[in-house]
Amino acid sequence: MKSFSFIELKDEKDVYNLGPRVSILEDPQGSLNIESVSRKNSKLKFFKSEKDVPNFGIRPSAFWVRINVKNFSNITQWFLSLDYHYLDNVQFYRFIEGKWSLYQTGDRFNFKQREVPHRGFVFKIKPKEKTTYFLRLQSRGSIQIPLKIYSPSSFYEHESRVHYGFGIFYGFLIVMIFYNLFVFFSTKNLSYIYYVLFLSSFYIIMMSMNGFGFQFLFPNFPYLQNEGIPLMGLVVAITCALFSHSYLDLRKTTPKISYALKTFMVISALFLFFARWIPYTFILRFSLIFVLVGFGIILTGVFFKVREKYRPSYFYILAFSSFILGITFKVLNNMGILPSVFIFTQGLYIGGAAQVILLALGLADIINTLRKDALIKAEKLSIAREQLVEANKTLEDKVRQRTADLSNALNDISNLLDNMRQAVFTADREGRILSPVSIFSENIFQEKIENMNLNETIFKDIDQQSELFSTIQFSYNVIFGADDLQWEMVKDNFPNRLLFNKEDEINKILKVSYIPLWNKDGLLERVMFVVEDITEIESLEKEMEDQKVASLKNIQILQELASNKKEDLVSFFTTTTQTCLDCLYLTKKMRSQVEKVEEISDLSLFFRNIHTIKGTARVFNLGYISASAHELENKLMIIIDKKEKQEDVFWEDINELVQGMYGLQGQINEYLKAAKSVFSIEFEDDIRFREKLHDQIKNLEYGMEQLFLGESLILIKNFNSVEAFFKKVVFKEKLIEDLKNLSHSLKGLSRGMDERELSEEVHRLEGGLLIIEKPLEDRDIEKIDELLLQSLRNIKNISFNIYLNSKNFKTYERNNEQWASLLIDFYEIGIMIESSDNNDLLQKIYNLHAKSISLDLEYFPGILRVLYIMIEEKNVDKIIIFEKIKRAWGYLMFFISLDSNRKHTSVEKMNIVELILERKDLNGLDFLSEDSVFTCFIKKMGTDYSKNLESLSNILETSYENLIKYFVPQADLTKIINEMFYEFKKGFNPIIIEALEKCYKGQEEFFESFKKIFCQEDVFSGPNYLRNIDLLQVLNSFCIDMDGIEEQMKPKTYDVLVENYNKCFDNFLNLAEKGNPLNLETLNKNFESLLHLPLKHSLFKFGSVVKDISKSLGKKIYFKVLGDEGSLEKERLNRLQEIMVHLVRNSIDHGIEIPSQRISKGKEETGTIEIDCLDKNDGTFEVKLKDDGGGIDFNKIMAKVLEEGLISKEKLEEMNEGEKLDLIFLPNFSTKEEVSEISGRGVGMDVVKRNLDQLGATLDVKTVKDKGTEFIINIVLDKKSDSKKIL
Repeated sequence: MKSFSFIELKDEKDVYNLGPRVSILEDPQGSLNIESVSRKNSKLKFFKSEKDVPNFGIRPSAFWVRINVKNFSNITQWFLSLDYHYLDNVQFYRFIEGKWSLYQTGDRFNFKQREVPHRGFVFKIKPKEKTTYFLRLQSRGSIQIPLKIYSPSSFYEHESRVHYGFGIFYGFLIVMIFYNLFVFFSTKNLSYIYYVLFLSSFYIIMMSMNGFGFQFLFPNFPYLQNEGIPLMGLVVAITCALFSHSYLDLRKTTPKISYALKTFMVISALFLFFARWIPYTFILRFSLIFVLVGFGIILTGVFFKVREKYRPSYFYILAFSSFILGITFKVLNNMGILPSVFIFTQGLYIGGAAQVILLALGLADIINTLRKDALIKAEKLSIAREQLVEANKTLEDKVRQRTADLSNALNDISNLLDNMRQAVFTADREGRILSPVSIFSENIFQEKIENMNLNETIFKDIDQQSELFSTIQFSYNVIFGADDLQWEMVKDNFPNRLLFNKEDEINKILKVSYIPLWNKDGLLERVMFVVEDITEIESLEKEMEDQKVASLKNIQILQELASNKKEDLVSFFTTTTQTCLDCLYLTKKMRSQVEKVEEISDLSLFFRNIHTIKGTARVFNLGYISASAHELENKLMIIIDKKEKQEDVFWEDINELVQGMYGLQGQINEYLKAAKSVFSIEFEDDIRFREKLHDQIKNLEYGMEQLFLGESLILIKNFNSVEAFFKKVVFKEKLIEDLKNLSHSLKGLSRGMDERELSEEVHRLEGGLLIIEKPLEDRDIEKIDELLLQSLRNIKNISFNIYLNSKNFKTYERNNEQWASLLIDFYEIGIMIESSDNNDLLQKIYNLHAKSISLDLEYFPGILRVLYIMIEEKNVDKIIIFEKIKRAWGYLMFFISLDSNRKHTSVEKMNIVELILERKDLNGLDFLSEDSVFTCFIKKMGTDYSKNLESLSNILETSYENLIKYFVPQADLTKIINEMFYEFKKGFNPIIIEALEKCYKGQEEFFESFKKIFCQEDVFSGPNYLRNIDLLQVLNSFCIDMDGIEEQMKPKTYDVLVENYNKCFDNFLNLAEKGNPLNLETLNKNFESLLHLPLKHSLFKFGSVVKDISKSLGKKIYFKVLGDEGSLEKERLNRLQEIMVHLVRNSIDHGIEIPSQRISKGKEETGTIEIDCLDKNDGTFEVKLKDDGGGIDFNKIMAKVLEEGLISKEKLEEMNEGEKLDLIFLPNFSTKEEVSEISGRGVGMDVVKRNLDQLGATLDVKTVKDKGTEFIINIVLDKKSDSKKIL
C-alpha cells in the first residue's frame, strides 16, 4: 500500500483543508471492509485528488478516504467536518484500544444519532503523534468530499458565519411570506395567497436540501430527507401551478391551458396522497415526470401570454430563468462537471432569492395596473354621467344607446365600490339591503349583508324596546315616496354614531352617513348608507384627551405648589404622609374586623384624620388632595350612617375605603413627585420608602434565585428551551407562597410611592407566579415569559433607576486590609468546596457574609447567601456551585483591577506583574509607594502566594499569567472608568459598552472581560439588580476624586458658591503666607471671584449642538468633555461660549468627514470631538478643542484667498504655515462653495478672533492632514473686570 504524507496539526493554524491531502480508494463493488483497506501491505491503490473538494458525481461505488494526522498542537480535541449532507451512508473508523471502532451515520439515519448535531457530518477526533482515520462513503446520489479539520474555536466561528448567511436567506423568505400574506389580507387578491403557499413550500424544500430541515424541522423522519424530497418537489410544482394559473390569468384567454394545468394539479395531488404506498424508484421517476409536465404546461401558458404582450409574463420569465439557471449550476456542480466555487455551490439560493424578488415585483406591477384601470373606469363613469345629461336632449335611438353605456358605467360603479374602505350599500322601503354592496362591508360586519335587514345589521344592537329604536323605525317608514322637505324634517332622527357588537370580536364604533336617492319625480326611492369603522380613531382621540387632562393636571399641581413656601410644603407633606399611613393601617384593621365579624372600631379616629387632611390641603390650596379626601370622606359617611341605623357593614364597604386610601396616597405622591423634581424637596419618609423598596427587590432577587436554584445550568443540560423547562419542573410550594407574599407587599409599597409602572409590573409578576403554581398540565406556557420573566426584568430595571436617584447610592470603603482578608476567606472557601472539605464550611460562608455586609457590598453577600443554601441542600451539582463562585470572583477581580489602577503608576504595575510572573520573593514589592488590595492579598498568602494563585487560576479556568494581568491591568483605565460611570448614571445599558469600546482602541480585552461579568443576563431572572448597583458604586468609588465626574452633572448654586468661597479663601491664605499686603484691588478681585460661574459644565451643552448638526449632515460624531472645572466671570464665560459655538460648528462641518470617507481612510466611521479643560495653576486656563477629522487643507485656503483677491500671490509665498493658518480668521473668508444654514458666510472665524481679544485670550491652531485639528485657547484668569467694584 502506497505511503502518503501526514497532515500536521499546529497551534498557529486552526483550519486544514484536506481535499488534496487525503488518500481515496474507489470500491466499485462496495465489498471491501476496514481490515482489508487498513492492512499495511495491501495492494489496493489509493489515489490523491487534485481538487480542494473531490467530486465523483453520481456513482454506485463506495469510496474509502484515509486521513493521516500528526498532532503537534496543544489542542487535544479537533473536529473532522464532512460538509456534504446528501450522503446516504457514512462510516467513520477510529483505532481505539487496539481495534477499529465504527461510527455509522448518514441521511437515512435519525438525526439525533449523529455524534455532533450538525447538518453535515462532523466527528470529534483526538489525534496523537500519528493517527489514521478512515471514512467509507456510499450514496445513491452524487458524492462530494469537502473534508476539513477545525479547532473547536474556528469550527464554531465558521458555523456562526454559515448560520448568519443562511439566516439572511431564510429570514428574507419569511419576511416575503408575511409581507405577501399581509398584502393578501389588504387586497383580497388570491394571487398573493397562492404566492404565499408557493414561497412556504419553496422554503421547506430549500431547508431540506441544505440539511437544516433534517436538523430542525423533522430530525426523527429520515424518510422526508430521502424519499420525501421528490414529493416536496411535487408540492412546490403544485403550488407553483396554482400561483402561475392565477398570476398569468390563464382562465380568461387560454382556457385549454388552464384546464390542462388544473388536471395536472388534481393528478399530482392524488399521487401525493397515495405516495406512501408507492416504491421509491417509481416516486422518483414519476415525480420528475410530473414536475417536468407541470412546468411544460406553465411554460406553454407563458408563451401565449408573451404573445399577447401580457406585462406580468415578462417578470415571470425573468424570475424562473434566474431560478433555473441557479438550479443548473447546482446540478452540474453535484455531477462534478462544474467546480465547487461560490456561484455554483450556492446557485440554487442566489437563483431562488432572485426569483422571489422578481415575482414579488410582478405582483406589485399587477396591483399598480389594477389601480390604473380603476382610475380609468372612474373617468369613464364621469363621462357616462355627462353623456346621460346630454342624452335627454337627443333622439330616441341615442337614448337607447346611452342607456347601454349607462349599464356599463354601473358595472364600473360596482368595481369602484369594491375598492372603497367603507361599507357602502343602499336599502329599500322594507329595510332590505340591496346589491351592489362594497366588499369592505364584510370586513366591518364580519359577514355578507346583501339581502339582510337593517335591523339585523347596522341597527341590531339598539334596544328594540327603546324610544330611539321606535323613532328610527317611524322616521324610516315616512321618508319613502316623500319629497326632500320630509327628508329634511326627520333626517336628524337617524344616529350618526352606533355601537356594533359581534361574538368573539372587539366592540366596534361605527360612523354612519345617510344619503337619500331620488327617483325621476323627485321622491325618495332608496337610502344609501356609508359606514366607517372609527373605533381606532376614537381610541386615539381618547388617549390624546387623557394626555391633555394629565398635562393640565400637572400644570395645576405645579401652580398650587408654587403658591406655597418650601418650608410649609415640607411640614405639610411630612405630617400628611404619616397621617395617610395611619389611616391606611386603620382601614386594613377595620377590614379585618369585618372578616372576623367583630365590632368595627376607630371609625371616628379615621374620620378625624381624613377631615384633617382635607382641611389642611384646602389651607395650602392643594385642590386634588382636598377633592380626593372629600370623596373618601363621603364614602366613610355612608358607613357611619349604616352603623347609626344598625345596618350591616360588609367587607366590600370597608374595601372601598382601603382602595380610596390607596388613591389618596397616590394623589399625595403626585404632588410629592412634583415637589421633589421641581423644588428639590426631600422627605425622610420618601428616603425610608426607597430603602424599603431596595430591601424588597433584594429579597425578590434572592427568592427568585432560590426558586431557580441552579436551573440555568439544568436547563442547558436537560432541556432545549425555557418552555420545555416550565413544562416539566415542579417548584417548591413554600417558595412560591413566600414570593407571592413578597410581591403583594412590593405592589402596595410601589403604589404608596406612586410608582405606577412598577406597580403594574409587580401585578403582572403575581399573575406569572400563579401560573407556575399550577399543576404541569394546567400551565399556560405562552404567558410565563410575558408575565413572569419579562415582568421580573422590568421590575429590576425600574427599581435600579429609582435607586440611582436616591440617597442610598454611595461609595465603597476602600480598606486594603479588610478587602484582602475578604479575598483570602473566599479563596479558602473555593479550595474547601473543590476538595469536598465541608467541615465548618457553612460557618465560614456565614462569617464571610457578615464581613462583606460591613464593607457595604450588595451583590457579593447575595452570592454568599445563595451559596450557603446550595451547600446546605447537599444535592446541588458542584458545577453549579462553581459557576456561582466564578461569577463572584469575576466581580471581585474587577474591583481589584480598578484599585490597582488607582493605587499604582504604570511602572509600578509593570514591575508587580513581572515579579509575580517570575514567582520572586515578595520583599521585591518594597519599591511601592502604597499597597493596593491585591498586594495586601498576596502578602497575606505569604511565601506560597504563587501556589495559591495557581490554584485560584485553576478554579477560574484561566491561565496564571492572565489572572495576574487582570488583577494588575497594564493600561491606564482612569478615563474609561470616568466615562463608564457618567454614562451608566443615566441608566445601565450594555450598548454603552460597545460605544466606549469603539472610542478606546486597544482595550478590547478589558471590555470583553467587563461584558462577561456585567452584561450577561440570567436566562430566567434577567439583569442582576444588586450586581448593577455594586458596579455603579464601585465606579463611583474610583472616579469621584479623580476627574470631577460628579461635577459633570448640573452644579447647584450652593455648591458653586462654596467652591468659589474656598478658592477665595485659599487666595487670601496664600497672600498671608507670602507676606503680601492686602489692598483694595486685591480684595475686589477676590470678592468678584465669588460670582464666577463654572466653566467646564457650561461646555457640556454643546453635546446637543453636535448631535443635531451631525445628524443633519449625515455624520456620526462622539462628543466628550474632560479635564478641570475652572470658573470665569459671567460676561467672559459668555464670550468663551460664543467662541466655542463657532469652533464646534467648524469642526463638525469642515473637520469630521462623512462615514464612507472615514472608512475609506481606514478610520472608524464615528468621529470624535473632544474638549479638554486644564487649569495650569499659573493664572491661566487652557481650553483645547480637537477633532480627528480631515485637518485643514492649506492648498484650499491659498486657492480661496487668491480667488477672492484677499492677498497677493507674492505675499502668500513668503508666509510660513502658521501665517497661512491665520488666514482662516480673515473677515468674510470661507472655503465653502455654497452657503448653508451651518456655515459658508465667512463670519464665524472672524467672530472668534474679535471675541478672543475681548476675552483676553490667545488661540493656537494645530492641524495634520487626515489626522485632525486642535484649537487651543489660553485664557488669562486674572484679567481686570470692567464690572462695578465691590469695595
